[in-house]
Parts: sequence; C-alpha cells; structure tokens
Amino acid sequence: MDVLQGRDLRRGLVDDLEKMKRPTFMTLFTTYWEASSLELLFKPGFTPSYLPTEGRYSLIPPAFSTATFTEMDTHTLSAYEIGSRYRISKGKLDTGLLYFNGYYPDPGFSITSLAPLSLDLIYTRYQLFGLESSLFFEPFTLAFEGGFFLSEDRSGSDSALFNNKLAYLAELSYTHPSTSAFVALAYQGRYVFDFSTNASDIDVLSSYDGKAYENTLIFVVEYPLIQQKLTLRGALTYQMESEGYAFLLGLSYALEDNLQVFGKATFYGALGTKSSLYKSWDDNDVVMVGLQAWF
Repeated sequence: MDVLQGRDLRRGLVDDLEKMKRPTFMTLFTTYWEASSLELLFKPGFTPSYLPTEGRYSLIPPAFSTATFTEMDTHTLSAYEIGSRYRISKGKLDTGLLYFNGYYPDPGFSITSLAPLSLDLIYTRYQLFGLESSLFFEPFTLAFEGGFFLSEDRSGSDSALFNNKLAYLAELSYTHPSTSAFVALAYQGRYVFDFSTNASDIDVLSSYDGKAYENTLIFVVEYPLIQQKLTLRGALTYQMESEGYAFLLGLSYALEDNLQVFGKATFYGALGTKSSLYKSWDDNDVVMVGLQAWF
C-alpha cells in the first residue's frame, strides 16, 4: 500500500509503477538495529493524485464535463502528513508495523453551485494502521499487506468524504535462480464500512458496480533473454466486480547500460457491460515504440 504518493493517470496504466506516481517532498529518518529498523516520516503538505479531467483518459463523468472546480491548498503545513514503520527480520520472515496520518490522495467533492455548476474538491484526512510481512522460501516469496483506514468521517455520514475501509493484498512470486525469470500472482481487495446508497456519495462513485467491496487479480511475468539484454514483460489486471481488464505487453533491448529500445502495448476492456474505468478506456488501446536513455 503506497500511501506516500498520489497517482498520475494522464498516460493511463503503464508498466513502470514509478511513472504512475506523482513526485512529492518528504523528510525521512531511519535508524537500524541488528535485526530491525524504524522509519519516521514528515511531509509538509501533500501532493494529491492527478486525475485527468479532459482527453482520452478523463475520469470526469459527462454530467460534470462543464463544471468549474476549486481545490484546497494542499501545500501548507496545515496539510501535513506523518508516518512511521517498524520492521523486524527473523530468519526468512520480515514483518512491519505501519502508522500513517495523512490525506487520501483522491478527492471527494461538494456542489457549491448548480448554475453554473461549481464543485469544491475535498480531501479526506485519515489514519492508517497497517501490517506487512514477507516470507522467503527460495525461489518463492509470499507477501501480505493489510491495513485499516480510519477516516475523519468516522460515521460515514458526509457524502464528500471517504469512509473507513479495510485494504488488503496477498502476492505469491517466483524467481528462477539461474535466468532471473519472474512470475507473480497477486490479489488485492478492500471493504468500505457504512457504505451508502446515495448515488452522489464519493464511496459509491469510486466503487465498482456499486459494491462496498472490490476484488482484483493481477498476473505479472518477466523473462530476460540474451544475457539479460532482451526482456519480455506481460501483465494482466482483472477487476472482478466490473469484469474490467487491462493487458500490458512490453519488449525491451539494452543497447548500452544506459540506453535501450522498447516496444509496448496496452489493451483495455470489459467482459460485460458494467461501467468502470476499464470500460470507459475501451477505445484507449495503444502501441508504442521508443528509445530510452538514463543520464
């Protein structure tokens, strides 16, 4: 669960997770002991998710396409975020305890005017109490993350704020010892408490098929060839409630240590007719060829 950086969906879903995160400023203090460590974090303000409001990847419903948006100032000390993580290793097991006090990076909204339509974007402060663990039994790794998000709207009565929720993830991965080929299957889900039947509630609007829960499967494979100069990648995401999917393919060849050519393809869609991000991006399939250098 990455709670430190908001998402950037201007290019849709890409095979480089870092390119889907917004940069942010933070101060991190870490201290180590023989088999454990402690991290303390402070952020003077926060950077929310970049959710496109126009173009092919727009996430704004058609009814809001002409609306005027105003947003709180998120880069002030009053919008601070703090967190800590304690990790301990014992044999093949790594375990961590998490605490974070900050803002949910996606906004809710409040209608301030109907004619013309004007909306205030509102961010929900919450506290996260989490647990993470990894068990190594080579060549396999079993990982788990889970957390409870305690919202400032504890009763779930404010439709502009996100409710309390549980989030959880489990992943089993395999790395081939000699070729470094990698395969992983992950399951992630969440459950929203006090889920509303109000169609304009932000939890309802951000849900899949109007459900208080969501379940998603992710399959990833990476296979290096030619002494790891050529790399094949593939990933499939399937969202169960909406029956939506995203399929990513990638091929890269390293010309030098800091130079590579690549080809990528992304396909979106849904097996049914239920509305979702995947369904709305059904016409956004893309094929890309390029050259990438690091300096």
